[in-house]
Amino acid sequence: MEKNYQHIGKFFLLNFVLISFLLAANTNAQEEKILARVGDKTISLDEFIRRAEYTVRPAYCKNNFNIDKKIILNSLIAEKLLAIEAGGNNTFISKAEVQAYLQGRKEQLMRLYLYNDEVRSKIKLDTNKINTAFKYAGREYQISYVSLQDSLIAKQLEEEIIEKKIPFEKTLHENYNLQEIPEKKVEWSKLEHPLVLDSLFSKDHKKGDVIGPLKIEDNHYMFIKINSWKNTPAITAKQIENRYNSVHNTYEESEAFRGYVEYVKEIMNGKSLDFNKEVFFELADIFGPEYMNSRKTQEEAFEEGVWDYKKEEMEFRNTKPRLDEIRNEKLFTFDNHDWTVEEFLREIKKHPLVFREKKFPQNKFGDQLQLAILDMIRDECLTKEAYAKGYDDVPGVVRDNQMWKDNLNSLYEKYRILKEAGKDSLFASNYQEVIKSTLNPYVDSLQYKYSDKIFINTDLFNNIKLTKIDLSVTYANSPFSQVVPNFPLVTTDNKLDYGSAVKSVP
Repeated sequence: MEKNYQHIGKFFLLNFVLISFLLAANTNAQEEKILARVGDKTISLDEFIRRAEYTVRPAYCKNNFNIDKKIILNSLIAEKLLAIEAGGNNTFISKAEVQAYLQGRKEQLMRLYLYNDEVRSKIKLDTNKINTAFKYAGREYQISYVSLQDSLIAKQLEEEIIEKKIPFEKTLHENYNLQEIPEKKVEWSKLEHPLVLDSLFSKDHKKGDVIGPLKIEDNHYMFIKINSWKNTPAITAKQIENRYNSVHNTYEESEAFRGYVEYVKEIMNGKSLDFNKEVFFELADIFGPEYMNSRKTQEEAFEEGVWDYKKEEMEFRNTKPRLDEIRNEKLFTFDNHDWTVEEFLREIKKHPLVFREKKFPQNKFGDQLQLAILDMIRDECLTKEAYAKGYDDVPGVVRDNQMWKDNLNSLYEKYRILKEAGKDSLFASNYQEVIKSTLNPYVDSLQYKYSDKIFINTDLFNNIKLTKIDLSVTYANSPFSQVVPNFPLVTTDNKLDYGSAVKSVP
């Protein structure tokens, strides 16, 4: 790999760019309603709805009729029963890789709770600002723009274009030899930097207006010229409501992001990360061809729940000899602690690297790896803060962690059963037939075996309303993108003819 890494060295973490930002699920503290108990395990109403709505359901229960709800509940109860049968400390769930996976998921959710409590809950929106933006949010601007990474040039341009009123194009063509000035359309509904939206939609701009310099981030400035605009008014009550909500939500996310940046700056203030260039170059050369494929394989293995069955290892097997040569070498120093390659490899098992750019040429891998490590370290500091504030004991975090553990355990047990029955390979191509012939009878036997330990709040169950829209909800730019496990493909049973119906689950 070409070693085109121009910026390896020391980073002061007060100012590094924060791209990886968790888009929050609802983590507001609410009284938990228990829908069902299966032995010492429970299924909350919220868990039922999320498992039914946040991932794609199979064809046999994808509608919103009562029969579909019964299949969903039976599937979730069956998942708990299979997890009980697998045991809480079996050889699969005890694997270091699986424990790291579960710990990583837990810590990701802890950071989300921390963010919601320390940042999002403290947002105060300016109603006047929202109303002003709403007034102009129907506009579609055609703009010319220039981006700069030099504050002195930005200041000089400000003098020439803004203060002396020298024409935008003339200044850039003649004084800065810019042959072609970029153009684009900007609408409120499209993804743009908050400062760009704020500058364009906060007043009644005219054709020819020049805006700038906008300080997008440290050492990144922008000037905008408005070439033209057209307006699409909101007329109907629904259009007005949708537009207002769009403006409100955009400002809310913008303020949340701004608050998050400030909070992280406070946590990271004074800390620095210093890369060991030679070892970093070697690691980048090793990881470049391997890491993305290895991560994809890792995620697929866990999602399928066949980690132990396939006897996969979370190792870069093709590059292990080269990694072994540098395992004990220092990769970087952070906050006076030397991180070896071995320590880094352990960390990415519970915090897979998240690359800020999803597609980039091979010779840019080192730059992207560098940024991904910075983001990993930032998350490590936020995780420590979350532990210090006790978020590992928050009921929502505990329940989510148990849900994932039960899911993995049930998948392990399911594939053990299928392998014994000689149906493991058939399941991938014809899972409904395998459920019907093999898993349904087995789940029925577990329902009978544990019937006296199963309690269902039927009143709560009967009041559940589901949609029939296929959704797959994910976290953006996060180590673990799935919000909930895949729907458990274990039974098509549509009868609740076991357990006890109760008004309140014990």
